[in-house]
Amino acid sequence: MKNLIFTICFSILSLVGSCQWVGMTTPTTDPLYALSFCDANNGIAAGASGVVIITNDGGLSWTQITGYTEDFRSVCMVTPQLLFLGGDNLYRSNDGGQTWTSPGITSPKSFSFTDNLNGTCTGISGVYQTTDGGETWNQMVNGATTVYESSADFGQTSIAMGNVGGFMTYSAAAVRSDEGTWYSFDSFSFPNSNAWVSVHFPNPDTAYLFMNQFSHWVPSDKNQFVRLTNFELVSDPFGDLMWAFQSEVLNETIPDYMNSVFFLNAREGYACGENGSIYKTTTGGSTWETDYSGASMLWEMQFVNNAVAYAAGDDGTLLKHDLTTGINNPGSAVPFTLYPNPAKEECTVNTNGNACLIEIVSIQGKIVLSQRTEKGQSVTTIDLQSLNPGLYIIRSTSGSGALNTEKLVVQ
Repeated sequence: MKNLIFTICFSILSLVGSCQWVGMTTPTTDPLYALSFCDANNGIAAGASGVVIITNDGGLSWTQITGYTEDFRSVCMVTPQLLFLGGDNLYRSNDGGQTWTSPGITSPKSFSFTDNLNGTCTGISGVYQTTDGGETWNQMVNGATTVYESSADFGQTSIAMGNVGGFMTYSAAAVRSDEGTWYSFDSFSFPNSNAWVSVHFPNPDTAYLFMNQFSHWVPSDKNQFVRLTNFELVSDPFGDLMWAFQSEVLNETIPDYMNSVFFLNAREGYACGENGSIYKTTTGGSTWETDYSGASMLWEMQFVNNAVAYAAGDDGTLLKHDLTTGINNPGSAVPFTLYPNPAKEECTVNTNGNACLIEIVSIQGKIVLSQRTEKGQSVTTIDLQSLNPGLYIIRSTSGSGALNTEKLVVQ
């Protein structure tokens, strides 16, 4: 019995100490394919069957936009008012999602903006840029042979990446601008003819990407992590300019098909994939370890800054990671008292009138109950009758995303 108690308590303490990715409650169970935050609190997520949700409090609450049925694969929140959706067509809102217009681009795949006027959009018809906040777009690159699915805009330099079809496979392709003129990447500078599946450009001259050796036009289990550096314009044998670069395969034992990647610096990076896990590296990508394990496929992640990150996936999954606060930060989290504890049919949580999200989490890390408190509401009663007897974590999440936790015993 003592060993059992120790094991359970150790599991609880491990959950409290390491569970930095926190599941947020969303109003949908549809897959969320894309997300975009313009700061730590304001963001948008979208996905299957026309689902679009917007938050202005760091994911504590969401407003759902209705009226669409198409799948959305890309989104962008430039400001809390200026929003873009990529589905069958491009949609733009300049009033926080209340009304939408369609500037006329078909099947946009990605957006990147340097400010509220200048940005890049990629899609099946090529690469486009705007200088008026997305009201009008000019085609810069024709997409006749390549579907450009990722973009990075640094002002003077912009980059778009896609894959080109070959014999029963796909291969990476990209273009980059130089003083307004676009040139292709040298295909022989890539380490092989594999396709890229996710990429992050922290600056114009460095790219981190996961590659996959497609077979019969579908992904295989052969994944690689690659770094591209030292870009320079050179002439090909016919005198045409192209971007040559150095490529280095850093890891060939990637355990997952990575849908999204983001690097904070030259050593620390994160990636998420089809297995529902989030992976972290502190060695520049040569080694990876699991930072979060879940059951739902994860499609996209974004670090808003070096402290706050979000990830979206299937089943309406939306995760938040606050590197500065972690799981416990009593100074900025909402303190609460819990009674009775142990509890049977119900328990009472007193948050002293603070607005927050109250969640009960199993020792496996699954949110089993959630309830929101409003400002001025001191006492909240939670019905526990649906829970099996055992040990749980009850936690409060403030508007800033900071957490406070306590152990709860359900009898």
